[in-house]
Amino acid sequence: MTDGDTFRVGERRIRVIGIDSCETGTTGGRDATAAARRWLSGATVTLTREPGVDFDRYGREVRYVGTASGDFGRLMVPATHTGVYRGGNNASASYLAGLTALDAGGRSCGASTEPATRQAAPTTERKAALQAAPRTEAPRTAAPRPVAQAPATKAPAAKAPASSGGTYYKNCTAARAAGAAPLYRGQPGYAAKLDRDNDGVACE
Repeated sequence: MTDGDTFRVGERRIRVIGIDSCETGTTGGRDATAAARRWLSGATVTLTREPGVDFDRYGREVRYVGTASGDFGRLMVPATHTGVYRGGNNASASYLAGLTALDAGGRSCGASTEPATRQAAPTTERKAALQAAPRTEAPRTAAPRPVAQAPATKAPAAKAPASSGGTYYKNCTAARAAGAAPLYRGQPGYAAKLDRDNDGVACE
């Protein structure tokens, strides 16, 4: 038994003409399949072809199905799991009218009975690959090392050129302005830089 409106007889696949049961995977589909098993399992059935209708697009034989309890389509449509089928390759108008009279409540398939899809757990090979894969870390930048700085060295204060007696003249002009020129070696204010010819007399 495939579902409420499709079953096998040996190698033949039979699609019951005129009815449309809920699909498998729904509450109605489960109920339709269970009802079809009750009517057909182990039973002798009669398969009758509607003139001009033979196979559907899935290669199934489209047939009226007779059982010892009566026409299979008329047994199924009063339940909510099966309704009247009005597509192509269908039954005669009079047969459909009879089914419609029995299908007062219409078809209601209810909720899906398929389990929610779960994310597949990683395989052993996948786990091993994840464990073996090297971890990528962001490159680290070394902190700059502080550069040792030499202690500041103060320049020695400029010393005035040595002069005799502690008196100092910047040049001969200053010595003359002070009325000290000429200056003799050993005299206060005498400096070697003022004695150009080094004869012991400066600012001659």
